[in-house]
Amino acid sequence: MSPSLPTCASLAECRRHDGERIAAVGVYTVHDPYPVRKRDADLPLLARLAMDDTAEGPFLGAFWDAAAGRPEEERARLAGKRVRVVGTFHAQQPERPGGSEDEAAFGGPCLQPVESVREEP
Repeated sequence: MSPSLPTCASLAECRRHDGERIAAVGVYTVHDPYPVRKRDADLPLLARLAMDDTAEGPFLGAFWDAAAGRPEEERARLAGKRVRVVGTFHAQQPERPGGSEDEAAFGGPCLQPVESVREEP
């Protein structure tokens, strides 16, 4: 039997597991990182968890990863619902592999990679 994952419902709890595989529980929140959205631009919508201690919990995926643009079906099905996300927690988004120091970066905590997202009963 495999050991159980650390589970956190607050960002403070998650921060104690920086760099570790965890299960994070919170409310699935759709996040648009582009304050001014161009009508013809194909820009991704992200998701993050609103946790017990903050609405600004971890993003689901690092900004540079195409998978951070969560699928429309997932966003529609889970927005506003309590979910359990399994992935590796990073207190600050990791740099893109092979990226340069000059690249623009998106800050804040994230789960990268995201292994699973499911609604909590």
